[in-house]
Amino acid sequence: MLNNPHREIVSRFSPRTPAVLFAINIAILLLLGWLDKITGDYSLIVFYLIPVGLAAWFVSKSFGVLFCILAVAVRIVVEESATSFDFSHSTLHYWNELVEFLFLLIMSLLFSSLKTNLEKEKTLANHDSLTGV
Repeated sequence: MLNNPHREIVSRFSPRTPAVLFAINIAILLLLGWLDKITGDYSLIVFYLIPVGLAAWFVSKSFGVLFCILAVAVRIVVEESATSFDFSHSTLHYWNELVEFLFLLIMSLLFSSLKTNLEKEKTLANHDSLTGV
């Protein structure tokens, strides 16, 4: 597995149905939310790319966007519960949440586009458009 981790990931997640991937990603989000809560002020936003990337790569672009929204929702719930439901955050707090959402969204769209382009390249590599062979 250490020689080709990307092949191992693809072989494990490709045969899964969207419902199974949804459940796996929800479990990952809940685990990240719990880790986010116990670590306190340390930002774990980079790790939220795992479920977002899995959703965008193995299911669809819209699934990836859904997990961007869910990831930011988990982050907001964790932060609000850590502050004892003190909703008097500054505009900087909401700006940070927006930036985190945009970061996840851009990465999700990039993952989805990369997957689409990879599939096109595979098709072009196996099919000659001039001769049809």
